[in-house]
Amino acid sequence: MVKGWHGWVGTFNGAALISVAVLPLAALVVRALARRRSVTGTTPAWRMSLAEVGIVYGTVPWVWMIMLPGDRPAPSPVG
Repeated sequence: MVKGWHGWVGTFNGAALISVAVLPLAALVVRALARRRSVTGTTPAWRMSLAEVGIVYGTVPWVWMIMLPGDRPAPSPVG
């Protein structure tokens, strides 16, 4: 199981668990954006809102996991 803040923020498992836990929040953001756009008269409000939130929700976890440090140090460029 994930223990401590490093287990949640600094591991692949933690990033995946947080991504799953944030899914309901992403759905609420889609709903709020679609509702706001439909009031202003934008025709494809749901589709545009879902696409925008999906782009962010689908990209941020991968970038987060790419930026995590690895097990081995990087090779030295000097020598």
